[in-house]
Amino acid sequence: MATGAALAGLVLSATSCNVGRPTAASIEGREISVERLDELVAAFIEADPETNGPQLEGEGEDTYRMSAVAGILNTLVIQVAQTELAQREGAIPTEEERTEAEDLVRNSFATGAEAEPDPATGEISEEAAAAQETSAAVFDALSTDTQEWLVDLRATTLALTRELAEGADLSEQARQAYESDPSVYDALCLRAIIVGTDALEGVQDRLAAGDDFGAVSAEVTIDPDIAAANGELGGCLTPSELTAAGLAQPIVDLVTPLEVGEVSEPVELEEGTVALFDVSDRQPTPFEEVQADIEATLPDPGEAALADLVQGSIVDLDIDVDPRFGTWDASTGTITPPDGARTPAVDSELVDATSGITVPAGG
Repeated sequence: MATGAALAGLVLSATSCNVGRPTAASIEGREISVERLDELVAAFIEADPETNGPQLEGEGEDTYRMSAVAGILNTLVIQVAQTELAQREGAIPTEEERTEAEDLVRNSFATGAEAEPDPATGEISEEAAAAQETSAAVFDALSTDTQEWLVDLRATTLALTRELAEGADLSEQARQAYESDPSVYDALCLRAIIVGTDALEGVQDRLAAGDDFGAVSAEVTIDPDIAAANGELGGCLTPSELTAAGLAQPIVDLVTPLEVGEVSEPVELEEGTVALFDVSDRQPTPFEEVQADIEATLPDPGEAALADLVQGSIVDLDIDVDPRFGTWDASTGTITPPDGARTPAVDSELVDATSGITVPAGG
């Protein structure tokens, strides 16, 4: 089995007599060299030989598994194709986009490395931290030239995304989302009952028997301010306003569909304490008041336009893939590994051609 160092000069066993080593792929004359691909494979293995070695190294000395490497090459082909399209659109990266691109590339070599910090704590999970460490190790194992090449590709994609997003009008999409179910954006007048877990069953029995929610809350709620307000939690707020006010998102999701007078399932607030919620009133919210909130939830218009552009243009681009690495299928924008290479079971979980490179599963 080849080591990471040996793979730096990797040669496919089928091409050991290859003189000049033709490019792995060409996109409108933009070449991806075999050496560049070799270097990426070696960096993956050097960064995490225990995990990536079995996935990428072939059975013979100085060979690699073609299904995995075809996946990596596929990602590079799409990114280079996006660079070609960016040039045609006149999209030029800004310095800010180059800085962002380097961060994105550094976190593109391991699944989960792109995870955002927890909004409440500002920290990322241990799994995400480990993935970021592995991904950074792959990036650091690359030559400066290859690092800069990958960052250039990503920065150019960001510039193209920005160009495509300019002038995008989200208002019609937002209105369609609103009109599909306006009640989702109602302002909710919430009430709560907060009790110890041991008191929950008795409270539920009283509510089921028809006791008034507010009267029960005033009598049993352990929070004195909420009890004094007959369970009322303040003014009537839309779901997004409830989230902004600090109500936990799972609770917002729980209460949003409640009908007036309907009692929620119990929610554990902390060990030994539970809450019940109901909606005393729902107030329709005009579209104009929630338009910005709806637009913030819509897919990024630039990314959507980029996907459409790539999908519509890829079939017309002059793309050539060395058959040792597989066969280019212009209709799907993918490389089919050569005969004998096992294809990963779930390609979409392994390679994100738009956002970065991840290690394909072995096969």
